[in-house]
Amino acid sequence: MAQTREQFTEQLVTLRHDRGDSILAKPKFNCAAIAEIKHRLQTLDSAKNRETETACRPKRREQLREDITKLETKRLQAWQDAEVAARRLVQCLSSVISVSQEEASVLRELMGSAVPARIQRAEVSSRIGGRIASVMATIPEHRARMGAIEWRGGSSYPPDQNWREQEEKALGSEINAVIGQG
Repeated sequence: MAQTREQFTEQLVTLRHDRGDSILAKPKFNCAAIAEIKHRLQTLDSAKNRETETACRPKRREQLREDITKLETKRLQAWQDAEVAARRLVQCLSSVISVSQEEASVLRELMGSAVPARIQRAEVSSRIGGRIASVMATIPEHRARMGAIEWRGGSSYPPDQNWREQEEKALGSEINAVIGQG
């Protein structure tokens, strides 16, 4: 019959303490008995640790499965959100360009002369690119590029600026002057 840990521990205590240090000090005393009992205790401890680890493994694996399921749901939602935002951004920027072109046409007719450079297509596109670059540069670990897409020129447009307010400041006085001439 195999001995339990408690039995081995009891034997070791008996050998060490109950018999006293005088027995251990005798030349004929067999220290191998203590070493053997220690070895058996270590073997039992290792087996117990493996049993505990094996018993916990299915619970841990189940927790990891739950975690990966939640993370996958979050990842796919983030992709969906990014796609919706990118498609919405395209719509909004197309609108900015198209409305700017319409405004430039009306201003040209109203003023009878060249329109302010800030409303011309190339300048509008440049500002859009700079502002997007400044915001994109705030993505952690992607200061100037993500994959094949690179952005430059964002330093002229701090990422925390309100785009509408900046446009109003830049062109509002000229537009208001034309409106007020009516």
